[in-house]
Amino acid sequence: MLAGDQPGWASVPREPLVLIFAALPLPDRTLTIGAVCSWWRSVSLDHVSDLLQDLSLNRVPLFAQRTWFLTNFHQQLASFVGWLLRRSGGIRRLSLTTERWQGDDQAVNLRLAVAEVVGPRLEVLRLVCTDSGHATSAFLSAGCCLRELQLDYWGRSNRLPAALAACTALTKLSVQCSGGLEHCQALSSLAALQDLSVCDCNWQSIPGALLRLPLTRLHLRFADLSGTDWLPADAARLATSLQELSLPGCQICTVPWQLAQLTALTSLMLDRNYFRSLPTSLSRLSRLQALSCEGCSNLLELPDALVANLPLRSLNLQYSGVLRLPVPQNQALKGVAGVDGVDYMRHLTELRWGVAEWEQRRPAADLSGVPAAAERRPDLLPLLQAPCLRVLRLSHLPADSQPQVEMLRQRLHQLQRLVVNSAVLVE
Repeated sequence: MLAGDQPGWASVPREPLVLIFAALPLPDRTLTIGAVCSWWRSVSLDHVSDLLQDLSLNRVPLFAQRTWFLTNFHQQLASFVGWLLRRSGGIRRLSLTTERWQGDDQAVNLRLAVAEVVGPRLEVLRLVCTDSGHATSAFLSAGCCLRELQLDYWGRSNRLPAALAACTALTKLSVQCSGGLEHCQALSSLAALQDLSVCDCNWQSIPGALLRLPLTRLHLRFADLSGTDWLPADAARLATSLQELSLPGCQICTVPWQLAQLTALTSLMLDRNYFRSLPTSLSRLSRLQALSCEGCSNLLELPDALVANLPLRSLNLQYSGVLRLPVPQNQALKGVAGVDGVDYMRHLTELRWGVAEWEQRRPAADLSGVPAAAERRPDLLPLLQAPCLRVLRLSHLPADSQPQVEMLRQRLHQLQRLVVNSAVLVE
């Protein structure tokens, strides 16, 4: 019996309680109200339709505490499982985030019971910081209907759970592990997987097992792709499916020319890497609409011939080393052999650009071999040929560039957002 389990509290009729609880925010209905008395908890859980549509177990009182302190744990467990059984048919999304309570075997038993009740019908599952590989495997073994899975910091292993092979309907998978993901054999059985995100893996190349999947999006973060052969030789097997490739913080020193084999790419994100140049072979990516090299301070330029053929709509050069924008084709590339594509400025709708060196310019008289100040001054005038530009973010812009900024404000009437050095000029 809870502290409030007195005849006065439990005698309040259900109808007025339902009206009162309906006016309260969800955390109060599932946590605060449930601590008053068992009657109030029963009423509050019976009328939380939004909780059942997307069940977050952390909002249920029994999951929001160290269960080994509960003297009546088994009684509460039986009551909760009974409540869950009556409503399990409508639960399609489940989220569970826990701390690693060492030695809390009762908490593991609680999660195992939930996995058995709702696991077979779940379509979306989010497990974060689950403290036992047994609980994770129980959810996955029953996950024949799972379409989306987020699996972060599970158990104490750097291997994907073998039970993942049972999730044959899975189309989206997000994985994050603290020890580095060294073994990924379980991925090869996910024949329907289209969206894969892996964070904190220590892969030195893109695993060949991924090439057998119908991936449309691949996101790898904090891998170790510092070698020159991180892209498999037969990467062309992904050419017809892969549309988005994101490799932020993967220590990339060389971008291989074979990346141009991924001809279906519409988005390429290479943020916070160490490469000094991009191969001109990427100009063959005729569908590429978004290119991001944010934080790539070693990248000093984008070749004019590279972007001339690309139908870019979004270009991110924030905190890079690129001192000037590629010159539009109708200015500098007219008549150049082999260049017959479109002018990327005509399609550009969003540009993010900023170079720290703009604020560290030396005077033009400096003979140290460093480019003169005039050469380091940002030239914004090519943007006047971007009739579709809607969003423009500029950082590290020196004060003497203000006249060009004003010209852009006056001439680019279609601008919806202009941010210069964190100051919003157009909103």
